[in-house]
Amino acid sequence: MRPIHHILTAAVLSLGLVGAQGRAAAQPVAGHPRLWLTNEHLPRLRGWAADGRNRMYTEAMVPALRGAIAAYEGRFYPNGRPNPTWPDGGTNAYEQYPTEAYAEFFAFMSLIDPDAAARPTHAVRARNLLMHAIEEASKGRADGQPFRRPGFATGDRSRWWGEGFPLTVDWIYGATDSGGRPVLSAGDKAKIRQVFLRWIDDNLHASTAGNEHPHPVGVMNDPALLRDPLQLRWAANNYYLGHLRSVTLMSLSMDDADDPPLDPSAPAGALGNTLRSYRADATGAWLYQAFAVFEASETAAKQLGVPSDGLGVASGGMPVEGFLYGSGGVATLHQALLGLYTAGYGAQAQSGPQIGLLRSGTWDRFTDGFLHSIAPGPITYPSRSDLGPVYEVANYGDTLQGWVEPRFAELFGSLGVYDQLTGNTARLQRSRWIVANTIAGGAPELYARTSKIWGSPAPSRAILSFMLFDPAAPLPPDPRPAMPTAFFERAPGRGSLRARSDWTAGATWFTWRCGWVTINHQIGDCNQIELYRKGEWLTKEHTSYSNNLIGSTTDYHNTLSLQNDKPSNIRWFEKEIVARGGQWREGRAAGDPITRMTRGAGYVFAEGIATDLYNTRENVWAPTDAARDMVHASRSVVWLQPDHVVLYDRATSRTAGRFKRFNLMTTSAPRIAGRTASSVTPRGQTLFIQSLLPRNARMTAVPIENVDKPAAMEPTTHRLVVEDPTAPTDVRFLHVLQGADAGAAMDTATRIDSAQGSGFDGALVAGTVVLFRSDLRSDPQPSSAPLSYQVPRATRRHVITGLLPKTGYDVAVVSREPELAMRITPGGRTTTDDAGVLSFDTP
Repeated sequence: MRPIHHILTAAVLSLGLVGAQGRAAAQPVAGHPRLWLTNEHLPRLRGWAADGRNRMYTEAMVPALRGAIAAYEGRFYPNGRPNPTWPDGGTNAYEQYPTEAYAEFFAFMSLIDPDAAARPTHAVRARNLLMHAIEEASKGRADGQPFRRPGFATGDRSRWWGEGFPLTVDWIYGATDSGGRPVLSAGDKAKIRQVFLRWIDDNLHASTAGNEHPHPVGVMNDPALLRDPLQLRWAANNYYLGHLRSVTLMSLSMDDADDPPLDPSAPAGALGNTLRSYRADATGAWLYQAFAVFEASETAAKQLGVPSDGLGVASGGMPVEGFLYGSGGVATLHQALLGLYTAGYGAQAQSGPQIGLLRSGTWDRFTDGFLHSIAPGPITYPSRSDLGPVYEVANYGDTLQGWVEPRFAELFGSLGVYDQLTGNTARLQRSRWIVANTIAGGAPELYARTSKIWGSPAPSRAILSFMLFDPAAPLPPDPRPAMPTAFFERAPGRGSLRARSDWTAGATWFTWRCGWVTINHQIGDCNQIELYRKGEWLTKEHTSYSNNLIGSTTDYHNTLSLQNDKPSNIRWFEKEIVARGGQWREGRAAGDPITRMTRGAGYVFAEGIATDLYNTRENVWAPTDAARDMVHASRSVVWLQPDHVVLYDRATSRTAGRFKRFNLMTTSAPRIAGRTASSVTPRGQTLFIQSLLPRNARMTAVPIENVDKPAAMEPTTHRLVVEDPTAPTDVRFLHVLQGADAGAAMDTATRIDSAQGSGFDGALVAGTVVLFRSDLRSDPQPSSAPLSYQVPRATRRHVITGLLPKTGYDVAVVSREPELAMRITPGGRTTTDDAGVLSFDTP
């Protein structure tokens, strides 16, 4: 008898599907299929498949089916017999012919093929593939053996195709062959359950990347799951979310009648005593934590009855691991939620308040964040015309390409299917537009690319796309022109903005980001800025899959490099962080940044206080194993739409003689003339960079190094570096960036400083003065002291940052030819915004 590793009784509550008007059925769905679709949906889906005008079926699903049959008959079951040299090595990593992926696709076709006579054949194929893997896995763990390796259920394979096993089981559970015999025998189901029990247990103790499972194991619906805020952040990790999907779908895949207690003397709901006992763990532990980090902090705290500290850290609408790993992780999260919904566990009475993540505003924020993170219009790379038109992305984190990842089709496919079932028509239209248009090739290649799911297998991409597109509905129009032109990610310890001048393809686009760095695939890029203009990048991060080395350091991410202490115990991937003055990662940073963002007429403002990212946590047991020399590090930035960016950086260390460097990536070798540099883009535009501080700044330009795995079509080639060669303890950097057409002249920028004692620095460019507080060290909150400065009479606009938020100020002007003397005093009728920015025209 298999031991029961936890005895926790799961309450058996009943609730079914939530309909479009929010009504709940009395019971969970009893029959099959019930994961992602039910018998109620089959007539509609079969009708779509039978519609000869449905291009998603005739030009995508049918060619994909032909490819699956060819692989099945040629590699898996040649001549109708199992291949003794199985094409799938059963590893926990990439396989060209993953068994479960083909099984899932055949299982789906066994449900929706318009030819009723073909469905049993598909079901038998799915069963044969499924049971080959299950038969091997049922022999128990064994190193080097197919489907039996430790980590098989928790490695890369599980997050790529982990849905394949439970979906196949559910979709062929009640299927019969052409002779009317059950496709899955009682013996098959017993072995499936045996294997699923072990695989779920593996997930409950997973340590693939960072102990990515709920802690403490076995505890459910308890604030103890939230007590360690750093460990809780792993609930936003792609492995964790893949495990959540596996535990959820496997626990829902089989009937109670085929799931007797392993220990008849213990309750069936005792964790580990039955497969269905893990349903409570899926919602009470895994989803409980996911809800805590993905839902807005105040909402999660109220619903769970806990303090808000540590909650909501992934709720801002951007995947915390970036667009490569984040797209897959968030997709698996929603696929688990979709499975809970269609199986009848979609309301609080059944799954707790955490099931509210289904209906959370998080998904609206993810949709908006994605749409704001793609370039104004698609482009075609001359050297990669095979891709067709692509939308470039404002990337971050470990990334392999500069355009939209295809896994977003799986996220928005799942979200769109849910919205279709619940009547959220507006968001459904957005998901359809995204899947149709933003993946490489755009709408003209929608059906052809959806058919190409083998080789780099992605059966769920095709399945969800088929379920997403009603053949009677035309492809929707671009939703973006009706959206605001700026998006702000606001979450505890995280902030980013995506702003553009307009929604035309020729728009100027500005980005900034700064956030906590705790889990995998997050890199040292706090205060990174980027500028895109008329269809190309003028400056951006140097995107790469860094493998934790050079590409992950701040000098490749348009932010500051600040030399710090050298800890006594440097991990292998920290060597470059120490050498290059980078921000610490993998949970070693001293804390999270403080961020502020806002927008006004013709500008956006962002600020990130990043001091704790450059320092490490204190180690009371080994005081020398720390880097704690940075007193302050921050950046304030104003984008003056459309073409000017004013940057102000503060860096203060305890020790003199340590470098402090400003870094900016360019798309060509910068030409340097004194304190000015210019870089010409491949299309002939010019990026001008003017350095106004420090006073004895030195500008140099260096080619990019041999960065490990640069992203495909990465355009940056050089790095502009500005530093004070005397390496003082306290440095201020002031730069003005300008994007310009070919042959256009640079707008000369002038430094503006406040009168003695006011403590503001800034620049005047193109008729606008921008001012920043020079010191944020002692108190990040501004003082109420008056501010005085002088500007030329021709100055038209003033943008002053660092003032008291939501406070009225009096603006007084005295003419002192040829200048104007400005005095800003608290107490007037000109009011600052939430971020303390005061904007006004010269009176």
